[in-house]
Amino acid sequence: MSVETIYGHLQGLKSSQLKQLQRLYHLRLPGDRLTTPEFAQRLAAISSDLNSPICAYINRRGQVMRVGVGSPIQTQIPPSELPRYGAERLSGIRCISTQLKLEAPSAATLTAMAIQRLDALVMLSVSGGGFERRGGGQPDM
Repeated sequence: MSVETIYGHLQGLKSSQLKQLQRLYHLRLPGDRLTTPEFAQRLAAISSDLNSPICAYINRRGQVMRVGVGSPIQTQIPPSELPRYGAERLSGIRCISTQLKLEAPSAATLTAMAIQRLDALVMLSVSGGGFERRGGGQPDM
């Protein structure tokens, strides 16, 4: 198993799309942030290009540990690969997931989160219109 293995639904993907997904493994995120705008935008762009949700699993040191094409339930980390902490403790892993429709996480997604004892599950809704600025502040001119 290579360090840059892509999990999930890979049929029909072009080699250039697989390379984009593999490059995610080389990115680092600050340990004190769930994600960054740059990382979220990159995930959204790849997800939009594939027309499929993608998930990135990141440890507390900010290293991307697993990348998958599909929903959190389809790309979840098997229990045998999760850190072996006590049942009450979180795994030290967060999942950043894209979704193509604006909707609340499904029961299956929340169950996958609980089984994996994820620190956090971040759902990014990808719209066809590109990046949408939300919140206060002046737009960049």
